[in-house]
Amino acid sequence: MEDADSWGSLIPLANTQALPTYTLAKEETQIGRNPDCGICINDKRLSGKHCLIKKEKDKITITDLSTNGTFLGSKKIGKNNSVELKHQEEIWLLTASKVPVNETIGFRYENFAAIEEEKKKKED
Repeated sequence: MEDADSWGSLIPLANTQALPTYTLAKEETQIGRNPDCGICINDKRLSGKHCLIKKEKDKITITDLSTNGTFLGSKKIGKNNSVELKHQEEIWLLTASKVPVNETIGFRYENFAAIEEEKKKKED
């Protein structure tokens, strides 16, 4: 559910584990199995703190904090590396190369500002 402070969401990809859509509203959101994470996913194959999504003004970054890797599409980010996260990119926490397809964990990132821009372009 969107609120006034939300700026993005993580939508589970098809054929992955059954997870909800997560709304991003804080400047920093950690994802992992640790209950202290903003998005806690109870899967022992994830790191306690798997990755971090950070919003700094109009730039969104994702940092890989895990041992097994966080992927944008098929490209591994690399432990302690950060990359810019762009609208509609796929984030993979557990890939089909590591687990059966129905046990993968992946999301599509939605940037609400980019969605609004797309709507305005269609209206013009």
